[in-house]
Amino acid sequence: MQKESKRNLSRLFWDVNIPEEKLVSVLNGTIEPTPYLNASHIYSRLLMSTDWYEFLSLVPKSKWKEAVSEDVIAKLPTADLKERYRYARKFL
Repeated sequence: MQKESKRNLSRLFWDVNIPEEKLVSVLNGTIEPTPYLNASHIYSRLLMSTDWYEFLSLVPKSKWKEAVSEDVIAKLPTADLKERYRYARKFL
């Protein structure tokens, strides 16, 4: 992941003190997730806070389908967002 992408990822977690390297490691599956920080939590925040292309640049390609799984989509706050990403999932 590029340095700028890492910065963008840590920017989304402004309200908690989590190092960007830890966020990237959780996304890549190289460290064990915790109850308060797991890939599903990161994915849902990304979907709420970024546009589609930035989302795709921040999430590893091998994790795209996982990132828009029904479990993640169910965490989104609005029906509009849920519908948008269910539709996008069809094309992955």
